[in-house]
Amino acid sequence: MDAVDWHQQLGRRFEEGYERSRAFRERLEVWSDLIRSYSAPGADVLDAGCGPGVLAGIAARMNRSVHGFDASSEMVALARARAGREQIANATFEVASLGDPQLLAGRTFGLVLCSSVLEYIADIDTALDWLAARTTDGGVFILSLPNGRSLYRRAERLVFGLIGRPRYYAHVRHTPLPETVDALLERRGFLIEARHSYAGTPLISAPARRIGLAQYADNLLVAAARKGRR
Repeated sequence: MDAVDWHQQLGRRFEEGYERSRAFRERLEVWSDLIRSYSAPGADVLDAGCGPGVLAGIAARMNRSVHGFDASSEMVALARARAGREQIANATFEVASLGDPQLLAGRTFGLVLCSSVLEYIADIDTALDWLAARTTDGGVFILSLPNGRSLYRRAERLVFGLIGRPRYYAHVRHTPLPETVDALLERRGFLIEARHSYAGTPLISAPARRIGLAQYADNLLVAAARKGRR
């Protein structure tokens, strides 16, 4: 089973997480704020690894159009169903793989979203090159990845090595440090405009945030970066 199969079987449970899980609700709040900050009525948005279409739906209300894709057909079906329920007419979805050189070849987008996808892709450099090529000069790329400085993430890796749990970790390929994320983006001509951590560890993140040590307790990183004009 690969990462696509893993998420294929999660399907609706993943979608319902946005309603039931505190961590998912925090994710939604963080991403909603960032999408709002970088949206424009005339902008076209790409959601790479769109999952059940929650973020695409938010972006569709603030921009001209959204195109989302996911390697999981189950996720794409959920995204299309959500768009139908919410009467979102300016969003389209397809089953496709990040990095496919033929996918959206020659097209660029003013806002590119990639939430919790890149950690599952073995060749992250090729994936980032693909995303950079589809970001308009002057456009914004927002991505999230696991926070490699999080103490919980480090413990998670250790526990997985010992007992093979949590099972999803078998598919994780990257847990970068914050400065590594910055370097990966800057190498591709992006200028970092915002970066912070979220998805707190219970009992630890609240006090850590109060004393300025959130990066050691929060489990995800999100960065917004603007592509420099050539």
